[in-house]
Amino acid sequence: MMTDTCPLHSVLLTKTDGKIRKYQYFDFSKMMDDCRPDLNELSATAVSVPPSSFQDWLLNRIRGTRQRETWLDDVPAYAAITFCEGLGVSSLHPPNVKFSHLTDVDWALAAERGFLIASDGEASVRAQLQILNDAQATTRGVLGLRDTYGYVYDVLKKTAGDPGYEKFRDTFRNFAMKTLPLEAGTIVLDAVVEKQTVHSIRSAAKAANVHAKTMRRIFERGGFHSNADISALPDHRVIVSDEKLEKIIEELRQSISSLAVMDRMQIPKHYLNSLISLGYLRTVTGSDQRPNAKHRFLSQDVGAALGKMFEGAETVSEPSNRQMTIPEARSAAVTSIDFIMCLVFDGTLRWKGRLPGDEIFPHLLVDVDEVISHVRHEAKGSGIPKHHIDQHIPGMGKHVLKFIEAGALELVEEYSPAARRMVPVVSRESVDAFVENYISLGGLSRNHSLHHRQVRNTLSSLDISPVFDPSEVGAYVYDRHEILRAEGQDAQMWKADVQTGRN
Repeated sequence: MMTDTCPLHSVLLTKTDGKIRKYQYFDFSKMMDDCRPDLNELSATAVSVPPSSFQDWLLNRIRGTRQRETWLDDVPAYAAITFCEGLGVSSLHPPNVKFSHLTDVDWALAAERGFLIASDGEASVRAQLQILNDAQATTRGVLGLRDTYGYVYDVLKKTAGDPGYEKFRDTFRNFAMKTLPLEAGTIVLDAVVEKQTVHSIRSAAKAANVHAKTMRRIFERGGFHSNADISALPDHRVIVSDEKLEKIIEELRQSISSLAVMDRMQIPKHYLNSLISLGYLRTVTGSDQRPNAKHRFLSQDVGAALGKMFEGAETVSEPSNRQMTIPEARSAAVTSIDFIMCLVFDGTLRWKGRLPGDEIFPHLLVDVDEVISHVRHEAKGSGIPKHHIDQHIPGMGKHVLKFIEAGALELVEEYSPAARRMVPVVSRESVDAFVENYISLGGLSRNHSLHHRQVRNTLSSLDISPVFDPSEVGAYVYDRHEILRAEGQDAQMWKADVQTGRN
């Protein structure tokens, strides 16, 4: 809907119906004479519009002159006009805008907006289409072409048979197919999507035949989306184009569940989780370090794990009382599941046996005495038992659990050769970090040979307060760096002063 403006006065031109009589030439002077009585009213009601670079370009093109080269120069003028209007309407108005509500000024502004975008080239058009994509991020339902791109899509669809619009259609098709999750078989301006290469969480879950929650976690763990936090986006609006995702979808189609693996290997869940976390059995879902995740596996990976488990095993019809299954040997050797599974898979054991029949977990045998010999040499962890924490953080003692609950210290499990089992300890890393950043009241009292009340009074006089609430953690702990700064400002701060009573 092309609207003309006066380049001199920047107002919309008024349309007139010049009456042409039969067998007579069109009389322009007569037409203007008929308009003369209404000129004052037409002038007073003329609608102002800003100067139009679109109209300047079009008039110059009609005249055969060119101010600068644009992306529109090699397409028919009628196609450029219609496309600019369509792109401008989609840029300035929502996809569901009612065209009957658009005024002449709206159309003029739309044509100008569309021209400014299109004249700068294909990259500019693609950037505008991306803006329209982004505008759909919080909407509901399937990402449809009409719902996303609005009037410009209508223009290109209605002119599908016109070669003058092919350049615009080609740009639109390529962009839509590379950025929207269009299923194979979808028709985009007479072109068929042969293979879906762009996925949302929803479409990827459908293609892989898994639950959307499983696919969302794969998206998060794989870092496929440019937005690190996709928790606020609905499943159908997290859009990804990635070759790695295509491979994962294909593998998920062929994958089996944890229950199927447990049934095939005849392996208890805890032992299966150990295989996964140690990296001996790959998960398609990338959930190796998440014990409670809903893992998925390839059948050939399960077969490879079984092959590695039974590698070098000799068939034993009647095992001796020292040739045991993995669970029996672990119990007898008093070791962890992870430790004995490492022995089985990393080739450490000199002997492995197998009962007749299928290669399943209950048929694998090991020499328990050999396992015990390795357990006795298992390295001691670096963690600190809770009852020894006072040796590293004076004054902590019985309050250690409170600091663990507060997140200031970390409780982990490590193997204890003395106890021959996994025991809870405070991690060495968290203790070192605590000592580096904090100092307890007991530590200050010991360092300066002062009573704890004297230390507290000194710190209180300097407005230095405990970092943690003593009523919650049961101990006084201060910021080590804050105290070091105070000592640097007053080298005598810990000197007892009986007269002032500070200490």
